[in-house]
Formats: sequence, structure tokens, C-alpha cells
Amino acid sequence: MTATHEFRLPRTRRPNSGWRSWGGTVARSLYAGVFVGAISGFVTLLISIVSIVIGELLFRRLLIEIPIIYRTIAPAVAIAVAVLVFLGNLLWERTHSAPAPAERT
Repeated sequence: MTATHEFRLPRTRRPNSGWRSWGGTVARSLYAGVFVGAISGFVTLLISIVSIVIGELLFRRLLIEIPIIYRTIAPAVAIAVAVLVFLGNLLWERTHSAPAPAERT
């Protein structure tokens, strides 16, 4: 039986242009920012709803109006987290190089 490395195509060198690497870095950072921002918005809504329920059980009244949470608080948190993750990932990828690929045998 043949080894799996025999089915690989021979390695070809790609031109290393600065624009291509920046484009990939920006795309990955944008993806990470949007993904983590959306998750943080959902988590903010979940925590807010749970705190409203607990506040209702303990104090027998609403401490905050529910529309304020999903109209102002959750989007602001999601946008802030998305921007911070985008900038952080952009900085991280430009300052920390990727590990070298494993040598083929």
C-alpha cells in the first residue's frame, strides 16, 4: 500500500506579496470580530434576561425596561467587542508569525 505523502502534489512556491497577506489578515480579523461580537451580544441578552427574572423574583418589580436591553445595551456591547476583537486579532496576526509547516517525509 502506498503512503499518503505520495498522493500530494509537488510543492510550488507562491509569490509572497504584501497585499495578499494583509488581505487574509484583515479577512480573518473581520470574521473573528463579527463572530465574537455576535456571540457577546447574545450572551449579553441572556445575562440581562436572567437578571431581570431574578430581580423580578427577589424585588417583585422590574428594575429595567426590557426594550432598553435589546435596543441599546446589547448592540453597544456587541459592537464594542467586535471592534476590540478585530483590532486585537489584526495586531496579533501581524506581530506573531505563524508556526513553520511540518517537514514532509
